[in-house]
Amino acid sequence: MKMYKSRMALVGIGAAVLVSLAAPAQAQNYNGVCEPGDVCLWADPDFTGSMVDWDGDQANYNYWTYSTGNIWKSPNDDITAISNHGWWYDVKSCNDPNYSGQCLWTDSSNNRNWLGGTFNDLFSSHVWG
Repeated sequence: MKMYKSRMALVGIGAAVLVSLAAPAQAQNYNGVCEPGDVCLWADPDFTGSMVDWDGDQANYNYWTYSTGNIWKSPNDDITAISNHGWWYDVKSCNDPNYSGQCLWTDSSNNRNWLGGTFNDLFSSHVWG
């Protein structure tokens, strides 16, 4: 009986290793690299300047900071361009925290190199749809 339990434990460990090796690479949240699966936000037009990336929903940008050279600041009300690198989800970016206020949808695999007067420097949250 003891040997049977040992073998079953080894089989379970082996299966876990195989599953972990077969899992696809995932985007990493907030690592400064715009990867597949991320929504990426830039401070300046044409995807320039400081950039912040997320692979999940963010209810309030005030809780985050990003570097603008030697200064760290919040991306809240400071976003001018957006790139949705999500595989199939659209992203809703909103002018107020908690996905409220006036919102703009960006389709999956779509980019907006300038947000214009209505949304420029106004985003405070986003949610994947």
